[in-house]
Amino acid sequence: MSDILRWMTPAILVLTSSGVLFADDEPTHEGRRLSEWIKRLGDKDAPLRREAAEAIGAIGQSFPNSAGALQALEKALSDPEPDVRFQVVRSLRGFGVRALSALSKAVGDPEPHIRSAAIFALCRLGAEAIPAVAKALSSSDVRTREEAAIALGEMGATAVPSLVKALGDGAAEVRQAAADGLEKIGPDAAGALPALTKALTDA
Repeated sequence: MSDILRWMTPAILVLTSSGVLFADDEPTHEGRRLSEWIKRLGDKDAPLRREAAEAIGAIGQSFPNSAGALQALEKALSDPEPDVRFQVVRSLRGFGVRALSALSKAVGDPEPHIRSAAIFALCRLGAEAIPAVAKALSSSDVRTREEAAIALGEMGATAVPSLVKALGDGAAEVRQAAADGLEKIGPDAAGALPALTKALTDA
């Protein structure tokens, strides 16, 4: 055995035993290949589908460019079980900005807690995700609009126009969240002062 192979062998054994990588470079989680977890997303048993979504998310954090992982999770956003879709949204966070499209889709989920998870996952992506978060300001659900305003307040100066729009919302809690967000942005939101003053006067 050459010196190179003698050095590499322990490392290969460690990777294989930890369930991270097989010889063909397909990433794994808990001893199962990514392709196996993706197949399990189609299982008839909802808890197994949820487990698969969680596993794919774990793989995505270590191997964000894994072929098929992101696409499989995006497809799973149509799962009939809310628990599975909620886990899918949580798992999508590990893919960063590459999950922008999928998370934007989740903002329209019929379940409020899934919409909430998607909004705050998008918030972590920064300015690029502002249009997707701002879209939630048009939701018929007051809590979703409020959460969108809260998230926008964390996303910086580019979110100011959306927050100004939210100042005209019919729900007091949404207007308050927008005002708080503009205050948090600070001097970069100075142009919103007239709209903010009007909103406070009309309240």
